[in-house]
Amino acid sequence: HQGVLVGLQGASTHDYPVLREAETGSWLGRQYQGRGIGTRMRVLMLHLLFDGLGAQSATTSAFEDNPASLAVTRTLGYADDGTQLQVREGVPARHHRFRMDRAVWEARPGRFRPDVAMSGVEELAVFLGVGD
Repeated sequence: HQGVLVGLQGASTHDYPVLREAETGSWLGRQYQGRGIGTRMRVLMLHLLFDGLGAQSATTSAFEDNPASLAVTRTLGYADDGTQLQVREGVPARHHRFRMDRAVWEARPGRFRPDVAMSGVEELAVFLGVGD
């Protein structure tokens, strides 16, 4: 499936120079789930945030009826950070929040610490207000 879009991974933040925290979010096509792709996507984003941009914490969230996302989050070592009810399609739905601090990321075993080269990180750091 080379060249086929299977999903996306992103991060959002505000006041990054002060908070050093970002919220990750992703989507992965159902037919591509269960292959480790979602875990790899999240690991790469965490690598960018913690090792590339000096994040102190990363957060994520998922609805209770999304077991695949919840499994990835728990596998990677995020800590539970509470729940809240949100309106989804006009009805209440339980939404779980999670947090990973830098110390947890740094303690992760090698399989969760990718050996990849990053490019453009310096420019992104400047854009976020944390680079030279």
